[in-house]
Amino acid sequence: MTNSQGLYFHLLQVNVRVVPAAAKARLGYGCAINKSEGADMMRRPRELEDALRIIPDTYGVFSYLGLFARDVKNRLCACWPN
Repeated sequence: MTNSQGLYFHLLQVNVRVVPAAAKARLGYGCAINKSEGADMMRRPRELEDALRIIPDTYGVFSYLGLFARDVKNRLCACWPN
């Protein structure tokens, strides 16, 4: 992660803490977790689900939740013995 990516990630993280009812901040933070390395990956669906609770028809949240499910499935399939 470059300095600018780390700063952006930190900014979104602080924004979610300061304004917990900001659905767009939670969506951005959930996406930033996906792009960062070593971050808590299980935090990603929680942030996206919180964004859905705040504004149920937030654009893009369903697709990001689908991508998370696909990533988890691919990781499980990769480590499962054939």
